[in-house]
Amino acid sequence: MDSVMSRQRVTIDNDVYELVSTAVISREQRSRVSKYNDPELTDMKPYKFDRLRSMRRRIKLRRLHGGGLSNTEITCELFEVEYDKDNRNIVRKIPRDNKHSSNKVKRRKYSMSARSQPERLQELVNEGPTGRDSSEYTDVVEYEALSWFWGTENKDCAIRVKKGGEYYRFAVTKELSLALKYLRHADEDRILWIDLLCIDQENHEERNH
Repeated sequence: MDSVMSRQRVTIDNDVYELVSTAVISREQRSRVSKYNDPELTDMKPYKFDRLRSMRRRIKLRRLHGGGLSNTEITCELFEVEYDKDNRNIVRKIPRDNKHSSNKVKRRKYSMSARSQPERLQELVNEGPTGRDSSEYTDVVEYEALSWFWGTENKDCAIRVKKGGEYYRFAVTKELSLALKYLRHADEDRILWIDLLCIDQENHEERNH
């Protein structure tokens, strides 16, 4: 059961009031993630990367969809961006029709070990941007670049990747799955660059791009 709300009724001056409070989510609930071979995922096709349309000044970013800590499903989608020619940290989204939008993206970078607690990773990223305030920019959207030491753990967990209106399963380690669970916002998307999730590791050209 996924309920996280508790209710209690009290009477004040003959009027009945209902008190609603958020129940504490247990550590067990926070640690639950989807397994790659879970029954509800067995009919889902494995995710395959699309090639970058150009190896010149382009990368992929991951849009992590919102969700609570009690929700084991982690969903996201990949989209392609192009660097600004004068500033590698500024990129713009490339729509499917290949017409450039006015949105730009400013990078923030973090480095964490796979052994670090997901709670600390969330705390670090939520501390806010450094340097210039993003409000100084026009139509600037920030993305966070995370450098991660993946270790040797098996990729027996899964995230759901949306592509072309369909969801695919993508194998990840439990540490990465938990990190994404803690990083995501409750009710809005978050833009990330994580090498394992944004670079096709089987594409030699893209890995060295």
